[in-house]
Amino acid sequence: MSQQDKLEAWLSSQAFSWPTPLQIWEASRREALEEAAQECDKIDRIYNQYRKQSDNPTYHEGKSDGAENCAIAIRALAADTKE
Repeated sequence: MSQQDKLEAWLSSQAFSWPTPLQIWEASRREALEEAAQECDKIDRIYNQYRKQSDNPTYHEGKSDGAENCAIAIRALAADTKE
């Protein structure tokens, strides 16, 4: 048995396996979607602050609700990926 055969036999006996390109893509997609959802969360917090200080809180409340709904929708996309 050659050194290469021994190495290949040993590698195949190990529990570790390299991720496939699809697994890498799915993981990076989930991360990017979570990052986008976190930005929506930041916007939601900003508009909530504006709402508390504003003469027209309804306007800022609507914007805050929109940002919150955006974050929920983005997280739903991330959860929808097949693993």
